[in-house]
Amino acid sequence: MNKVDELTLQLQMMTNERNELHSFLANYTNNDVNNRLNSELEIRIHQKETSVLEKFPKEKEISEASSKCKELTEKTNSYHRLLRERTQMKEKVDMLRQDNRKLQQEQIFLQESCEETKRLCEETYEKIYDLLTKQQQEHQRLEEHLQFLLKQKELVIQQRDLAGKLQHHFTESQMRFEHNQHELEQNTAQEESLLQMELLQQEHYVPAPHKRTEKPGGNERHLEGMIFYIPGSRPPLKKPRPLSCEH
Repeated sequence: MNKVDELTLQLQMMTNERNELHSFLANYTNNDVNNRLNSELEIRIHQKETSVLEKFPKEKEISEASSKCKELTEKTNSYHRLLRERTQMKEKVDMLRQDNRKLQQEQIFLQESCEETKRLCEETYEKIYDLLTKQQQEHQRLEEHLQFLLKQKELVIQQRDLAGKLQHHFTESQMRFEHNQHELEQNTAQEESLLQMELLQQEHYVPAPHKRTEKPGGNERHLEGMIFYIPGSRPPLKKPRPLSCEH
Protein backbone atom coordinates (compact mmCIF):
# COMPACT_ATOMS: atom_id res chain seq x y z
CA MET A 1 0.00 0.00 0.00
CA ASN A 2 2.91 2.39 0.68
CA LYS A 3 4.50 1.60 -2.70
CA VAL A 4 1.30 2.54 -4.52
CA ASP A 5 1.13 5.85 -2.70
CA GLU A 6 4.75 6.52 -3.58
CA LEU A 7 4.17 5.85 -7.27
CA THR A 8 1.07 8.01 -7.26
CA LEU A 9 3.00 10.86 -5.69
CA GLN A 10 5.79 10.57 -8.28
CA LEU A 11 3.21 10.58 -11.06
CA GLN A 12 1.66 13.72 -9.65
CA MET A 13 5.08 15.44 -9.50
CA MET A 14 5.90 14.49 -13.07
CA THR A 15 2.54 15.82 -14.22
CA ASN A 16 3.22 19.13 -12.51
CA GLU A 17 6.69 19.41 -14.09
CA ARG A 18 5.25 18.70 -17.53
CA ASN A 19 2.72 21.44 -17.12
CA GLU A 20 5.46 23.85 -16.10
CA LEU A 21 7.52 22.96 -19.18
CA HIS A 22 4.57 23.53 -21.48
CA SER A 23 4.06 26.97 -20.03
CA PHE A 24 7.75 27.69 -20.29
CA LEU A 25 7.85 26.74 -23.98
CA ALA A 26 4.88 28.92 -24.68
CA ASN A 27 6.58 31.87 -23.08
CA TYR A 28 9.82 31.09 -24.92
CA THR A 29 8.24 31.26 -28.36
CA ASN A 30 6.79 34.68 -27.57
CA ASN A 31 10.13 36.23 -26.35
CA ASP A 32 12.55 38.24 -28.42
CA VAL A 33 15.64 36.88 -30.16
CA ASN A 34 17.80 38.66 -27.65
CA ASN A 35 16.48 36.50 -24.93
CA ARG A 36 17.19 33.24 -26.79
CA LEU A 37 20.77 33.05 -25.67
CA ASN A 38 19.69 33.02 -22.10
CA SER A 39 17.10 30.44 -22.89
CA GLU A 40 19.44 27.95 -24.54
CA LEU A 41 20.79 27.01 -21.19
CA GLU A 42 17.30 26.49 -19.92
CA ILE A 43 16.50 24.43 -23.01
CA ARG A 44 19.42 22.16 -22.35
CA ILE A 45 18.36 21.84 -18.77
CA HIS A 46 14.86 21.06 -19.93
CA GLN A 47 16.12 18.44 -22.34
CA LYS A 48 18.11 16.87 -19.65
CA GLU A 49 15.08 16.82 -17.39
CA THR A 50 12.99 15.45 -20.22
CA SER A 51 15.46 12.66 -20.78
CA VAL A 52 15.32 11.94 -17.12
CA LEU A 53 11.51 11.95 -17.20
CA GLU A 54 11.49 9.61 -20.19
CA LYS A 55 13.34 7.10 -18.10
CA PHE A 56 10.35 6.94 -15.74
CA PRO A 57 7.35 4.79 -16.80
CA LYS A 58 4.54 6.39 -18.65
CA GLU A 59 1.16 7.24 -17.11
CA LYS A 60 -0.53 4.24 -18.72
CA GLU A 61 2.10 1.94 -17.40
CA ILE A 62 1.81 3.59 -14.02
CA SER A 63 -1.97 3.14 -14.00
CA GLU A 64 -1.57 -0.49 -15.05
CA ALA A 65 1.05 -0.94 -12.40
CA SER A 66 -1.24 0.78 -9.94
CA SER A 67 -4.14 -1.51 -10.84
CA LYS A 68 -1.87 -4.52 -10.63
CA CYS A 69 -0.65 -3.24 -7.30
CA LYS A 70 -4.22 -2.90 -6.17
CA GLU A 71 -4.97 -6.42 -7.32
CA LEU A 72 -1.84 -7.65 -5.64
CA THR A 73 -2.78 -5.67 -2.57
CA GLU A 74 -6.25 -7.19 -2.60
CA LYS A 75 -4.78 -10.64 -3.09
CA THR A 76 -2.25 -9.90 -0.37
CA ASN A 77 -5.02 -8.74 1.91
CA SER A 78 -6.99 -11.83 0.97
CA TYR A 79 -3.94 -13.95 1.66
CA HIS A 80 -3.42 -12.13 4.95
CA ARG A 81 -7.06 -12.70 5.81
CA LEU A 82 -6.80 -16.35 4.81
CA LEU A 83 -3.56 -16.58 6.75
CA ARG A 84 -5.23 -15.09 9.79
CA GLU A 85 -8.15 -17.45 9.31
CA ARG A 86 -5.73 -20.31 8.84
CA THR A 87 -3.89 -19.26 11.98
CA GLN A 88 -7.17 -19.04 13.85
CA MET A 89 -8.23 -22.38 12.44
CA LYS A 90 -4.88 -23.83 13.40
CA GLU A 91 -5.29 -22.47 16.91
CA LYS A 92 -8.80 -23.91 17.01
CA VAL A 93 -7.49 -27.22 15.67
CA ASP A 94 -4.79 -27.20 18.35
CA MET A 95 -7.40 -26.45 20.97
CA LEU A 96 -9.61 -29.20 19.57
CA ARG A 97 -6.67 -31.59 19.60
CA GLN A 98 -5.98 -30.71 23.21
CA ASP A 99 -9.65 -31.19 23.99
CA ASN A 100 -9.55 -34.46 22.08
CA ARG A 101 -6.53 -35.62 24.10
CA LYS A 102 -8.32 -34.62 27.28
CA LEU A 103 -11.42 -36.45 26.12
CA GLN A 104 -9.35 -39.50 25.26
CA GLN A 105 -7.77 -39.40 28.71
CA GLU A 106 -11.20 -38.98 30.26
CA GLN A 107 -12.48 -41.82 28.10
CA ILE A 108 -9.63 -44.04 29.25
CA PHE A 109 -10.30 -43.05 32.86
CA LEU A 110 -14.02 -43.65 32.42
CA GLN A 111 -13.36 -46.99 30.76
CA GLU A 112 -11.09 -48.02 33.64
CA SER A 113 -13.68 -46.76 36.12
CA CYS A 114 -16.38 -48.66 34.22
CA GLU A 115 -14.32 -51.86 34.30
CA GLU A 116 -13.62 -51.37 38.00
CA THR A 117 -17.30 -50.70 38.65
CA LYS A 118 -18.23 -53.78 36.61
CA ARG A 119 -15.78 -55.87 38.63
CA LEU A 120 -17.17 -54.52 41.89
CA CYS A 121 -20.71 -55.19 40.67
CA GLU A 122 -19.78 -58.77 39.80
CA GLU A 123 -18.16 -59.26 43.21
CA THR A 124 -21.18 -57.71 44.91
CA TYR A 125 -23.52 -59.92 42.85
CA GLU A 126 -21.54 -63.01 43.82
CA LYS A 127 -21.63 -62.01 47.49
CA ILE A 128 -25.36 -61.29 47.32
CA TYR A 129 -25.94 -64.58 45.50
CA ASP A 130 -23.95 -66.45 48.15
CA LEU A 131 -25.91 -64.71 50.90
CA LEU A 132 -29.20 -65.52 49.19
CA THR A 133 -28.12 -69.13 48.77
CA LYS A 134 -27.16 -69.33 52.44
CA GLN A 135 -30.43 -67.68 53.44
CA GLN A 136 -32.40 -70.13 51.30
CA GLN A 137 -30.49 -73.04 52.82
CA GLU A 138 -31.05 -71.63 56.30
CA HIS A 139 -34.72 -71.05 55.52
CA GLN A 140 -35.04 -74.62 54.24
CA ARG A 141 -33.26 -75.92 57.34
CA LEU A 142 -35.54 -73.86 59.60
CA GLU A 143 -38.56 -75.07 57.65
CA GLU A 144 -37.47 -78.67 58.08
CA HIS A 145 -36.78 -78.04 61.76
CA LEU A 146 -40.20 -76.42 62.09
CA GLN A 147 -41.84 -79.44 60.47
CA PHE A 148 -39.88 -81.69 62.83
CA LEU A 149 -41.00 -79.59 65.82
CA LEU A 150 -44.61 -79.70 64.60
CA LYS A 151 -44.39 -83.48 64.35
CA GLN A 152 -42.82 -83.61 67.80
CA LYS A 153 -45.60 -81.36 69.05
CA GLU A 154 -48.20 -83.69 67.58
CA LEU A 155 -46.45 -86.64 69.20
CA VAL A 156 -46.29 -84.79 72.51
CA ILE A 157 -49.99 -83.91 72.23
CA GLN A 158 -50.81 -87.53 71.42
CA GLN A 159 -48.64 -88.72 74.32
CA ARG A 160 -50.26 -86.13 76.59
CA ASP A 161 -53.71 -87.29 75.54
CA LEU A 162 -52.64 -90.89 76.01
CA ALA A 163 -51.14 -90.02 79.39
CA GLY A 164 -54.38 -88.27 80.33
CA LYS A 165 -56.37 -91.32 79.32
CA LEU A 166 -53.96 -93.61 81.18
CA GLN A 167 -54.14 -91.32 84.20
CA HIS A 168 -57.93 -91.45 84.04
CA HIS A 169 -57.87 -95.24 83.76
CA PHE A 170 -55.31 -95.41 86.54
CA THR A 171 -57.45 -93.16 88.73
CA GLU A 172 -60.50 -95.26 88.02
CA SER A 173 -58.52 -98.45 88.64
CA GLN A 174 -57.10 -97.01 91.85
CA MET A 175 -60.57 -95.97 92.98
CA ARG A 176 -61.90 -99.45 92.17
CA PHE A 177 -58.92 -100.97 93.94
CA GLU A 178 -59.48 -98.79 96.99
CA HIS A 179 -63.18 -99.62 96.90
CA ASN A 180 -62.44 -103.33 96.58
CA GLN A 181 -59.81 -103.04 99.31
CA HIS A 182 -62.29 -101.31 101.54
CA GLU A 183 -64.89 -103.95 100.84
CA LEU A 184 -62.29 -106.65 101.42
CA GLU A 185 -61.31 -105.09 104.72
CA GLN A 186 -64.95 -104.83 105.70
CA ASN A 187 -65.56 -108.46 104.72
CA THR A 188 -62.42 -109.53 106.53
CA ALA A 189 -63.49 -107.60 109.61
CA GLN A 190 -66.92 -109.15 109.46
CA GLU A 191 -65.47 -112.62 109.03
CA GLU A 192 -63.07 -112.09 111.92
CA SER A 193 -65.94 -110.81 114.05
CA LEU A 194 -68.08 -113.80 113.14
CA LEU A 195 -65.16 -116.12 113.80
CA GLN A 196 -64.60 -114.63 117.21
CA MET A 197 -68.28 -114.97 117.98
CA GLU A 198 -68.22 -118.62 116.90
CA LEU A 199 -65.14 -119.24 118.99
CA LEU A 200 -66.78 -117.66 121.98
CA GLN A 201 -69.90 -119.69 121.41
CA GLN A 202 -67.91 -122.89 121.09
CA GLU A 203 -65.87 -122.13 124.21
CA HIS A 204 -68.95 -121.46 126.37
CA TYR A 205 -71.10 -124.20 124.86
CA VAL A 206 -71.83 -127.15 127.22
CA PRO A 207 -73.69 -130.00 125.55
CA ALA A 208 -76.69 -131.48 127.48
CA PRO A 209 -76.51 -135.12 128.55
CA HIS A 210 -78.13 -137.48 126.16
CA LYS A 211 -79.64 -140.80 126.79
CA ARG A 212 -77.66 -143.55 125.23
CA THR A 213 -79.80 -145.39 122.84
CA GLU A 214 -78.89 -148.34 120.87
CA LYS A 215 -80.57 -147.30 117.82
CA PRO A 216 -78.38 -147.91 114.81
CA GLY A 217 -76.98 -144.77 113.36
CA GLY A 218 -77.91 -142.67 116.34
CA ASN A 219 -74.37 -141.28 116.91
CA GLU A 220 -74.10 -140.18 113.33
CA ARG A 221 -77.35 -138.25 113.62
CA HIS A 222 -76.21 -136.63 116.84
CA LEU A 223 -72.91 -135.40 115.32
CA GLU A 224 -74.57 -134.19 112.17
CA GLY A 225 -74.54 -130.44 111.90
CA MET A 226 -71.48 -129.86 114.14
CA ILE A 227 -68.27 -128.24 112.84
CA PHE A 228 -64.89 -129.43 113.98
CA TYR A 229 -61.68 -127.49 113.38
CA ILE A 230 -58.12 -127.55 114.62
CA PRO A 231 -57.20 -124.76 117.01
CA GLY A 232 -54.97 -122.13 115.31
CA SER A 233 -56.34 -122.83 111.83
CA ARG A 234 -58.48 -120.28 109.93
CA PRO A 235 -62.17 -121.01 110.03
CA PRO A 236 -64.05 -121.29 106.78
CA LEU A 237 -65.60 -118.20 105.33
CA LYS A 238 -69.01 -119.82 105.02
CA LYS A 239 -71.28 -118.76 107.81
CA PRO A 240 -72.11 -121.82 109.99
CA ARG A 241 -75.64 -122.90 110.54
CA PRO A 242 -77.07 -122.41 114.05
CA LEU A 243 -76.59 -125.33 116.36
CA SER A 244 -79.63 -127.28 117.49
CA CYS A 245 -79.65 -128.84 120.94
CA GLU A 246 -81.81 -131.78 121.93
CA HIS A 247 -82.90 -131.91 125.58
